[in-house]
Amino acid sequence: MEFKQFILKLSLQSRLCAFLFVAGILIKLTISFSFSSTYTNNFFLPFVDYFISSGFSNPYQQFASGSIEIFPYPMLMLVILSMPKILFSWVNASPELSILIIKLPLLCADIAIFYVLKSWLNHKHLLKLILLYWFSPVLIYISYIHGQLDAIPIALLFVSLYFLFHNSLKASAVFLACSMATKTVIVAIMPMLLIFLLSQRLPTSQIAKFIAISVGSFLLINSLYLFDASFLSMVFNNQQQSKLLLSTIQFGEVSLYLLPLAYCAILLKGLSFHTLNKDIFVMFLGFCFAMLLIFTQPTQGWYFWLLPFLFYFYSKSSSRAFLMVLLLQLAYISFFVLHEFPSEDTAIPSTLAINLSFTFLQVLLIFNCYWIYMYGLNKYSQHKITSVPFLIGVGGDSGSGKSSFSNALVDIFSANKSSQLHGDDLHKWERGNDNWSKHTHLDPKANRLHNELRILKDLLNGKTVYREKYNHNTGKFDKPFPVSAPNLLIYEGLHPFFLERQRALFDLKIFLNPSAELNAAWKIARDTKSRGKSKEDVMNQINHRADDAKSYIQSQLKFADLIIEPFLESEFNGQLPEDLCYKMILPNSFPMDKIFEIFSYYPELILEHDFLNDNEQIICVKGVFSPANLALLAYEHIEGLQELGISRPNWPSNAFGVIVFIVTYMVFEEAEHAR
Repeated sequence: MEFKQFILKLSLQSRLCAFLFVAGILIKLTISFSFSSTYTNNFFLPFVDYFISSGFSNPYQQFASGSIEIFPYPMLMLVILSMPKILFSWVNASPELSILIIKLPLLCADIAIFYVLKSWLNHKHLLKLILLYWFSPVLIYISYIHGQLDAIPIALLFVSLYFLFHNSLKASAVFLACSMATKTVIVAIMPMLLIFLLSQRLPTSQIAKFIAISVGSFLLINSLYLFDASFLSMVFNNQQQSKLLLSTIQFGEVSLYLLPLAYCAILLKGLSFHTLNKDIFVMFLGFCFAMLLIFTQPTQGWYFWLLPFLFYFYSKSSSRAFLMVLLLQLAYISFFVLHEFPSEDTAIPSTLAINLSFTFLQVLLIFNCYWIYMYGLNKYSQHKITSVPFLIGVGGDSGSGKSSFSNALVDIFSANKSSQLHGDDLHKWERGNDNWSKHTHLDPKANRLHNELRILKDLLNGKTVYREKYNHNTGKFDKPFPVSAPNLLIYEGLHPFFLERQRALFDLKIFLNPSAELNAAWKIARDTKSRGKSKEDVMNQINHRADDAKSYIQSQLKFADLIIEPFLESEFNGQLPEDLCYKMILPNSFPMDKIFEIFSYYPELILEHDFLNDNEQIICVKGVFSPANLALLAYEHIEGLQELGISRPNWPSNAFGVIVFIVTYMVFEEAEHAR
């Protein structure tokens, strides 16, 4: 019954959102048909009509003798506006219908922006997004009443960001080029985009390829008119661009340009962050556009560059601060109505009224940017994982599943957001050294533990270290390689909690503790398949190491925050099972009610819970569960993954997948606790 109520609630909400979305489309089509503007009638339509009717002759040359402000857009904008006119050329269109047709790309762009924003939010924020973005009076006025084209480059930019956050760099670069090929102002975000790519620790070759594809695609799109003087004059030397350097402070005969100054300050602030997660990056992109509005007298369409970014953050906010963005829109409408239709009949002189309304508009603009900054900054600093690396220690005996569990976490957080250190790299000697006859690999004296302590400290302090890697295939150390700590740093090994000072560094300590039979079966399977050993050799090694395992490995179990015990419900027959059950022992201070609520709607999964004592609680996980369902639940309940820009985590299946889910959930909870 509870499950049916849950589904019904989701269904009703989805139906409401779908109804509002369709209603918004109908409203926008009606407005497009009913309203036009000087820009549409006298500028855009004649420009596009000439391009089509002349057999695609150069319209920039044709209109260059008039105002160069008639179409200050690159080639792709012309193509996009021409497409619906060409597709509907068979229609004997009235003037009103012609205006509607030319606005269809604006509606498509509007929908694209909405769906990208929707993909960044879970469904509980969807209704607020629809109300804020889809029914924004300012955005409706800009696109469908005033007929400005700014929705198109912003839509292409958002699609580029969508692919960027899905690690599709080539597609992102192409759409970024398309965005710049519809409005050259988009180039303003390139430095911040470069900072973001660098913060993701991408190889230099990938970043260079991204830039090359972006620039090359832009030049290719505009290649037809790239060397035409009229095109260059209209697109790159128009009046709107000259506004960018009007705000100055005079020092004698020298002028200080405020907009470049503010822009550089934003870039420097972006560089100061340990890592730019998705939300912080999106916030800074919005600020790049906001500076254009603050330090210039903007035109109507320029506010389309900023508002979608504001709406994204306000949709996520649970506070009533979004009322400020509604006031911003009211101030926008007041200013531009007064600016376009000044009245001398009022008690307040027209010029004074315009200046007051503009002042009010700028104050609200600055306040909204400040609120978004504080909201984003608080969210960033709220979780340790976003501001500084979150360090997980994974311990256990040889063959206990440490690497498998650590690899599963890396699959969730992605290689760009996580780094992994292996304790085996600390061995003092290579294979064949005489010292191995005196010590086992489990003996702390055979490992450089204090060296690891220094490395972890350096990584947590933001340094890049060079580290040798022990190659199990050759038994030798490979060449040192660079390691840096992004958002999540995982250390897995035999002795993660052996040193007190090292234990103190971990934000979460996990110990894998399978039964002796299961541990032995895993070790035999691993060593015989990947390390070329016989079953007899592995069993002899296990027996030889038994005392050290008890003294040096199992003794660390008491320091763990979380103990994971894989087990079989049936008697172990020596064969490796495909699916296991899991016990998880953790502090009783960690609230599990939310976890049980999340999985309560899935009867195929069994979660059992009990308190062991005053300090510990135990969870038992059994049953089947699909990675697809885990992905849906994570999207809904682990928002930190989305904020980091992790869009497609690779979840394991069944009970193990649920365990990884719970640990991931705990990581963000503990990160917030440790802020």
